[in-house]
Amino acid sequence: MNRAALPVASVLPELPGDPANVDTTPPEETFLSYEGMAIMWDGTVYVAAATGIRHAALDSGSGVGMIEYRIDAGEWLTYQGPYHLSGDGPHFVDFRSYDRVGNRSGDLRIGMVLDSAPPVAGVAVGDPR
Repeated sequence: MNRAALPVASVLPELPGDPANVDTTPPEETFLSYEGMAIMWDGTVYVAAATGIRHAALDSGSGVGMIEYRIDAGEWLTYQGPYHLSGDGPHFVDFRSYDRVGNRSGDLRIGMVLDSAPPVAGVAVGDPR
C-alpha cells in the first residue's frame, strides 16, 4: 500500500485568533450586588438575614472562569449563586475572580452589617404628666 504524506496544514484545523495574542490580563471588573433588602446609611451597608449576596465579573479576553469569596477572612469559597450572611453585626466579604487561563483580579473587600432584629418602638412621657 502506497501512502502519501499529507501537508500538516491539511490535517490540523486552523485555530481562531492571532496566536501572538495571549491573554495575560485579569478580569476587568468584579461586582457585588444584593438580592433583597440592603440599604446604605451614613456610609455603611445594612442587610437583612434574607438578603442574598451576588457576584459577577467581566473579562474581555478568555472570559470569566471562576469567582471566589470569603466571609470575615474565612476560607475562600467558589461562588455558585447568591448566599446569605449569618450572625447579627458587622461582617467583611472579600471577593476576586479568575479568567479561563488563570489570571486573577485583585482582592476586593466590602463591609456590611447584618441586622435581623426588628425595630423596637416605645413611648416616652415627659413632664408634665
